[in-house]
Amino acid sequence: MTRHLQSDALILKSTRMGDTHRIIVLFSPELGIIRAAAFGSRKGSGKLTGLVSPFISGRFFLYHNPVKDQYKIEDVRPVAFREYLQSDIVKLYTASFFAEVVLKSFSSGGDNQRLYELITTLLDLLEQDIDHEYLLIQGCWRLLDMFGLKPDLLECASCGTPFEKQPSWIHLNEHGLWCSSCYPAQNDSVRIGFVQRRYLSYTETLSVDRAVKVKLNSDQTQQLKNTLLHYIDSLTDGYLKTLKSGML
Repeated sequence: MTRHLQSDALILKSTRMGDTHRIIVLFSPELGIIRAAAFGSRKGSGKLTGLVSPFISGRFFLYHNPVKDQYKIEDVRPVAFREYLQSDIVKLYTASFFAEVVLKSFSSGGDNQRLYELITTLLDLLEQDIDHEYLLIQGCWRLLDMFGLKPDLLECASCGTPFEKQPSWIHLNEHGLWCSSCYPAQNDSVRIGFVQRRYLSYTETLSVDRAVKVKLNSDQTQQLKNTLLHYIDSLTDGYLKTLKSGML
């Protein structure tokens, strides 16, 4: 097995290691989630200084020790720095939310290439003048679809009755979309109305950059965003720190 590897990757997290080094959590389409040491990256003269901050993506050159199963970053050819995230706290928290979801819920199995493309596209769209609420809605919905957790928008998960124009509820413990007869609204459920179901059904057929430009009214947008964030949070057992901040 070769010890020198290269792969496209996105930095999800960076933590200090001693006075001059960092541990970098990378998401790679080929390797999945890996932890890699970036030696000297906290030194002003270090080769990797400025190249291993969160949300940078590009081509990473790695050394893998198969005995210890440890990775080291040898070089980076960045494609996107995404400095704009540092100047807008809401955009930064939105990006951090997607990174945290990947780390805590969806980092094992699945289509890594498709997930990588989705997350990097969402991060790139944050640079544009797009309401972050639509990025959160589309990101959450596509993540649910990607990992087989997307509720059926057409009929009740319990009795199979078509929703038509009736409201529905996502059950946060049982999961799935329920009609009011099977599961009336309670504390552990959140509502999705007919217009919001129709919005999701229509936009899921579009590319992400087109879908985020389709609008709901402000109340419907806010409610749908909160519903999907609650649902994603329930799937991670409520451990998403970015949602505890109240910034989203």
